[in-house]
Amino acid sequence: MPFVISRRLGICLSLTWSLSISASADTVHLQGGYTIEADRVELRGDVYRITSRSGTHDIEKERVLKIEPGPTQSDEYERELKKHADSAAGHFELACWCDYKGMKSEQLKHLKRVIELDPDHADARKALGYVRQGKDWVKAKSAKTLSDEERENRRKAKEQDAIIRKKLAEWHVKIQAIKSGRLDASRNDASRKQFADGRAQIMGIRDPFAIGPLAEVLSRGDVPTRQLLVEALARFEQDEAVMNLIVLALLDPDAGVRASAGDALAARKDLRIADAVRRAMYSEREGTIRHAAVALGRLKAMEAVPDLVSMLSTERVGVERVSDAIYLDSIIYVFGRPVGYSYGGSYLIYQPNGIGCMGPGALVGAVDHYEVAIKSVYRTEVQEALIAITGQNFGFDRDAWMDWWDKRKK
Repeated sequence: MPFVISRRLGICLSLTWSLSISASADTVHLQGGYTIEADRVELRGDVYRITSRSGTHDIEKERVLKIEPGPTQSDEYERELKKHADSAAGHFELACWCDYKGMKSEQLKHLKRVIELDPDHADARKALGYVRQGKDWVKAKSAKTLSDEERENRRKAKEQDAIIRKKLAEWHVKIQAIKSGRLDASRNDASRKQFADGRAQIMGIRDPFAIGPLAEVLSRGDVPTRQLLVEALARFEQDEAVMNLIVLALLDPDAGVRASAGDALAARKDLRIADAVRRAMYSEREGTIRHAAVALGRLKAMEAVPDLVSMLSTERVGVERVSDAIYLDSIIYVFGRPVGYSYGGSYLIYQPNGIGCMGPGALVGAVDHYEVAIKSVYRTEVQEALIAITGQNFGFDRDAWMDWWDKRKK
């Protein structure tokens, strides 16, 4: 696959050459004959976390048939070496390839070889940290030396990051085990007891480091599990819990879960919540607009009244099928009476059997056609939110709502 060098090694950004980069990804074979070229595969409980060029995805373990390892980085490097000559240009291309692959020591080796073969190779010199002074290349001034305090702060930050990552991983494994063993069982007497046990374990979690793993694991469960997630998050005061509750109130597919999340948010009395939900109302997705309106109603967000009024209705342009009903009895009475025709010397009395274009004997018909029309869409969820917030009901009359709002402000 051709690849124009444009990453990490700053000096390579100006190159127009192309290198052949061998894919080192593992091949993940899925049910149904599908495959994914994965840069990274990580087993996390009952799912594989697969990182590829298209993003990161969690795929159920049972859907994965096999994982076929790709070539190692060492194998790729040996193949790439054979493609380039022992020249300044060849080694510089190799240095760029190594930089893209994250092979820092090999990159440095090839850059040094470049200036051995061509001491005045500007790109390699710059990549190695040289600057030109007159006719000579000299090392640029080294970066500022860190003080003892700065080094100590960096060390502590690194230690803290490692501790946090470890705690998050531990909670993820524990919560996944509770979900798989207690919350995912089928609905029978035994499973109800199992769910109650799992619920007790989840509700007993108070460590704020568990908020992220709780949301990540339980949001993939069925409706009772997601309801449990809302209850668990409601017990945390941290902003991370609020963030996840807002997303559940806006995007969960179940109306009951959205309602529970909205009620949990309303109990917070946090003005930032209403502001965040108001912004979601301006989504291009119709469902999100309606869900945001419902949440604002539960929050009793008076400041959102003008936003809601603006969203009461909308107009859309679309092609629609129109059926025009035609009542034909009067037409036949006027125009379908018996009439006499001369034919072969005889006089024939003829009465039409019906209207030919509609079919024999038709008295009522319909003509279908398609036309571009502007359709008005009225959002009852927005109206109900306005009623819940204000105690008023002006239907879908925007002017009446805004008159009430203006008088209230005065």
